[in-house]
Amino acid sequence: MRSCNATATSRHLTADARRSFMSECLAGRTPAASGHEPSAAQAAQQERMRSCNTTATSRQLAGTARRSFMTECLAGHGASTD
Repeated sequence: MRSCNATATSRHLTADARRSFMSECLAGRTPAASGHEPSAAQAAQQERMRSCNTTATSRQLAGTARRSFMTECLAGHGASTD
């Protein structure tokens, strides 16, 4: 909803044109805006976050220890494997 609304606003759509666009966009027939798919760097960061989070959970880390581990792991200092 938010991205459809932002796109309609950036296109300066009003009245019937806006209603029509919003209907199509919310139904998924019109792409709302570019940027829905993460970039390669964002996808890599998300995968690194998943991996580090899984490792921290399997090690049962909590609190400060988990925070420190996640910082090191996400920085790429090799802490992401068991």
